[in-house]
Amino acid sequence: MKLSTIAVAFTLSMPCLVTAQSVDQQLKKLEVAWGDAGIKKDYATLDQLLADDFSVIDEEGRIQTKAQGEAAMKSGEDVFTSQVLSDMKVRVYGDAAVVTGKAVTKGTHKGKEVGGTYMFTDVWVKHGSAWQCVAEHVSKLGKG
Repeated sequence: MKLSTIAVAFTLSMPCLVTAQSVDQQLKKLEVAWGDAGIKKDYATLDQLLADDFSVIDEEGRIQTKAQGEAAMKSGEDVFTSQVLSDMKVRVYGDAAVVTGKAVTKGTHKGKEVGGTYMFTDVWVKHGSAWQCVAEHVSKLGKG
């Protein structure tokens, strides 16, 4: 009797597992798309992925808004040339999610080479059917 109850419960829970996996994969793809959009200076995609009130806290504790980040990219102050993401973990809480992971980046800031290996935490919120990142925190590993 207990075995059949467990089997029924597992069968009923399968749609939840499939949904969680699809959200997990969707958010990981959005993370990659965000990096690609930054490299390509695809502002339309960045605008879709980042909420209007998005902000990031960088490795030096500075806060930058979406508008400030976009202005730095458009002026050429910040240029991103590559990003490789790994070790991403997604935790979903209804219409909110937290993605943590590692990013190896290259680029320039005010003409000087920057980049390295970073750990990140991104907070995503689902607005209607679309996910948008509302906040990010970045920590640099070593001198990379």
